[in-house]
Amino acid sequence: MSSTPSSTRGSGWKGERNDRRPAGGTGRAGRGVLRRIASHPTGRIGLLFAGGVVLLALLAPLLAPHGAEEIVATPLREPSGTYLLGTDELGRDVLSRVIWGSQVSLQVSVLATLIALLAALPLGLTAG
Repeated sequence: MSSTPSSTRGSGWKGERNDRRPAGGTGRAGRGVLRRIASHPTGRIGLLFAGGVVLLALLAPLLAPHGAEEIVATPLREPSGTYLLGTDELGRDVLSRVIWGSQVSLQVSVLATLIALLAALPLGLTAG
């Protein structure tokens, strides 16, 4: 038998944590996780993409050239300098609709996360 306490012994697996601290590592929720994600090239790409969507949603009133439901031109116009993504079948600017749609996408993702949290938290607390 070894004299090493069981909390510091490991199986030798490279990724195993021997100190039994929370996975975040710094004591502040999420800081260690973000650091680990940002340390990988694909993680950086994902963070940039997610951050871009959040930024686009927050700045939609400033970035969108027209309102989401505003009819601005004739229907089904091809992309041009005035309408970068063209217009839809009702004459609404597609770029503006994509920008305003990012707000809906962000709201849905936050709501889905909250629902998952509300379902999982009691289960996790019950399981111990």
